[in-house]
Amino acid sequence: MVSGFHAELDVLESFASKLQGLINQFEQDTRPARQDDCRSVYHTRQLGEFSGSQVLFSQYHAYQAGVRALLAEVQQEITKVRENIDRVRASYEESDRSNAASFQGGAW
Repeated sequence: MVSGFHAELDVLESFASKLQGLINQFEQDTRPARQDDCRSVYHTRQLGEFSGSQVLFSQYHAYQAGVRALLAEVQQEITKVRENIDRVRASYEESDRSNAASFQGGAW
């Protein structure tokens, strides 16, 4: 019968490393969309001089701001997961050290 619990810290660290790679790739892939000087920004003159061009221009900027906010939120959540993994790993490492120390140094 198993009387203890053991966490595979190398598996947890492997997952954390993969998550960090995802964060890095996400930052790289979304950098243009998160920047104000994104090359896909339309200028009023590019949309023409028709009566609705200003409205379309405003809507485009509102859409772009929403995309930026969403990307920032996703990035924050991924970063939080990585930080939580690091805390859990550190906690398990400390528990393993503490448990190992309690079994050293003599018989019951």
